Amino acid sequence: MFTEKDDTLRNIIKRFQNLTLNSTCCHKKIKWLRPSAFRAVNNSTQQGVAADTPVVPVMYPTQVFDLNNEYDPVCSTFTPKQDGIYSVIASVDFYPEIAHVNHRVLITILINGNPVVVDNDFFGEITFRNVTSVSAILQLTAGDAVNVSAESSTNGFLTDIPLGMHFEAARLPSPLINDPSTTIITSGSSIFSGRDL
Repeated sequence: MFTEKDDTLRNIIKRFQNLTLNSTCCHKKIKWLRPSAFRAVNNSTQQGVAADTPVVPVMYPTQVFDLNNEYDPVCSTFTPKQDGIYSVIASVDFYPEIAHVNHRVLITILINGNPVVVDNDFFGEITFRNVTSVSAILQLTAGDAVNVSAESSTNGFLTDIPLGMHFEAARLPSPLINDPSTTIITSGSSIFSGRDL
């Protein structure tokens, strides 16, 4: 027995299934884009940090998910396949070699080797690890290489604890950067599950 709500959902699904990839609407080309999102963590490898020496790239070798096959866990680099606006987040979990010393931890998101956003946290004389995060909404072009660097004012290491060692990004609904006349429809809804767009 189906309710009116179920029948409405079926009608919506049928309408989406009947759309063609090259349909036009209001004199605008409609282009379907695969969803783009990934998350990676470090739960296997500690990275040494020498004082005032950048660690490039920070390693996030365990891929949790990658919707569009854009993340390379070997070099911990995200390379988007589509132009767009992306939310990018990175976090490092730093443990100082000498626990009772004032220090700072700097984390940077890099695009094609160039720093685009940083966060610099100061930690006093504490006896535990320090988690520093950075995030930004960035305009990326297909083929950009996005990764993370970290630096500290004291020797130590980046831990292998995924709660504080993670790197992720997701494309937000946005027009194509290089084609402003294009309308984009993303397939983020569950009604597309199981379909290869």
